[in-house]
Formats: sequence, C-alpha cells, structure tokens
Amino acid sequence: MDYKALKTIRIVDFLDNQGLVPAQKTADYYRYFAPGRDERTPSLTVYHKKNDWCDYKDSRGGDIGKLIEYLFDCDATKAFSILNEYAAKNTFYPCLPIIQPNVIESSTTESRIDIIELVEISDYRLINYLQGRKITLDNAKHFVKEAHWRIKGTTNDKLLHSLAFMNDKGGYVLRHKWQKKPITTKPAYFTTIEKQSSNQLNIFEGFIDFLSAMEYYMLHQPTHNTIILNSLSNLKWVIPLLTNYNKINLFLDNDVESQSGQKATEKLSLLHPCTVDYSAKLYAGFKDFNDFLQNKPNQPQKPNP
Repeated sequence: MDYKALKTIRIVDFLDNQGLVPAQKTADYYRYFAPGRDERTPSLTVYHKKNDWCDYKDSRGGDIGKLIEYLFDCDATKAFSILNEYAAKNTFYPCLPIIQPNVIESSTTESRIDIIELVEISDYRLINYLQGRKITLDNAKHFVKEAHWRIKGTTNDKLLHSLAFMNDKGGYVLRHKWQKKPITTKPAYFTTIEKQSSNQLNIFEGFIDFLSAMEYYMLHQPTHNTIILNSLSNLKWVIPLLTNYNKINLFLDNDVESQSGQKATEKLSLLHPCTVDYSAKLYAGFKDFNDFLQNKPNQPQKPNP
C-alpha cells in the first residue's frame, strides 16, 4: 500500500488493535492515557472524525504515520513499515466492545477470556514492549508465551495479542504495552518455579519484575525456588509454604500510593524470622524491580535469586 492509502486507516482502530482503550469518549474525540507516562488525566487526544491526534503535554500530533513514530519512537521509514504490516495482517473489522480490564473477569468460575492459541513470542509489538522494559526476548521466552485471544460473547473475529504467563492452576496473566494493569484469566493463582534441594524462597509480585531480576542477575533460571504471586491477593495461599524454607527473599513493589507491597512485606517479615526485603535493600526509591532495572542498570550484587 502507498502512504496515501495507509493514511486512511482509522487511528482509533489501530489503537484498539494495539490494546489501547480510550479513557474518555465524546462525539468529537477520544482521550487515552499516553504510553510511557504515569498519568491521572488522559492527554493523548484522537479526533476520530478528522482522523488525526494530539498529545497536548508533549506538543506532538498529526496523522497516523506521526502517531506510529510517537508510539514506537521510530523514524518515518519504520513507521511506514509498521503500517504496511498492520494493513497486511488486518481486515478492518469494527472495534471490539470497550470493556475495561478490571471488569473483564466476573465473579463466575468460567473465564470470559478465550485464548485461541499460545505461540512463541514473535509479534513486534510485544517484542518492542519487552525491549522497552529492558527485558530480552531470549530471557522472556523461557517463561512467557504469546497469546492470541478474544473476549467470549463478542461476534468480532479480531484477535488480541498479549504476553501470557501461566500460573500453577492453568490460568494466565495477559500483558501488553498499553495496559495499566494486567488481565488475569481464571483460575487465578500464583506461579511456582521449582529448584531441587532449595532451602530459600524468592517471592515476586509480578512476572515482569521476575524477568527483570533474571536480567539484572544475568540468569536464565532462578537459583532458588521462586513464587510469582501474579497478584497480592494470592499471598494467602503462599503463607503456609513459608515454613518449608530457611530464608525468604522478597521482591515486592515500592508503590508509595497504595503501599500494598510494603504492607505485604511487613506481614511476611513478621511470619518468618529470616526474611530479606530487597525492595529496601536493592531498589529503594524505585517503584518496583523493573523501574530499577530501567533507570539504574548497576552490576548485579550477591546473593543471586
């Protein structure tokens, strides 16, 4: 396709394909949270009738080509290539119903997420997301798959693509670049990575932080038994296991707003006499392990997890 034809691709359809959900919709524009910024008020505005956009905080805007350059931090040549690939892979179906991630899963036992297939990670958007987090594909592929999925009950054939991290009960945590929070399919549970004869237990809050630790310590597999909670709500299932270990290594979040990671750390420290809090020891002042990895790439320190 030539660029004139590519410019006719609707921006809202492209963003929907990337998994970016509008936070605000009016008759004239949609507003989105800008990727790469922790915003409370959405600043990326798409004027869907004119098919152009503007990020008022960054003073950038234009047509869909300029949007690709903005989203993927690339030049015009790469943006043209991305648009061509998108056009080749997508018949332009109507947008999926807008369902916020936190209401996709209801209280029923059956998951509303229908995973069509799991494959090795190859989608450039997911690879780009990992690279932006300073996580190599070589490390991620040992633990994470690429999921093609849809929401049950919709008539649209378009599939969404996400990173998929499996828990011990066969459910998945789905994650891609535009999500503020991961989507969890049922059954929700934690993930265990076992090592033989391990008397230490590593506990991570999410799989991105676990992968960040593997990058930081230059490992393809953890040294000790490891649990990724996938959600702090799964902590109650892990507590009975603590007595099986001589030492607990905690890698929870430093979220200053909710302080949920700090509260969980305090609770576990009281329950086990030998608990090491790496959120204070290693990445104090950073939101989580991945924030630390992205902004302070120090040499690894012992002991390795």
